[in-house]
Amino acid sequence: MINLTLTVKLLKPGVKGAIKVAYNWSTPAWSNADQPPLPWDVPDQQTENKCIQRYKFSEAAVFASATGGTSYGKIVIKSHYEITAYNPQWFSIDIQGSSFVITDSCIKSQCVPKYISPRH
Repeated sequence: MINLTLTVKLLKPGVKGAIKVAYNWSTPAWSNADQPPLPWDVPDQQTENKCIQRYKFSEAAVFASATGGTSYGKIVIKSHYEITAYNPQWFSIDIQGSSFVITDSCIKSQCVPKYISPRH
């Protein structure tokens, strides 16, 4: 289970920005428990798709509009996501974009056991 909250603010008032956020995690095909899959470990798209799963959940423009009368272009991104099929060894968050700063964030990742009902 992953909970993420990001507060994003324009770097320069009046200049539009953009942000993309994604979760990445290793699949059972990734067998190296000592390190996450790094770019040189997955040299082509086929290998990457086999070893890494990805969930893109935010792609937003950060506009130069006032919020609350004091800050420009401030947005809050919230996400709750569960990786249900597999408990990955490695997990990462990609944050890409332009013309913004992250002014506040909270990331909580937790393994939650799957409930299996007892047999009667």
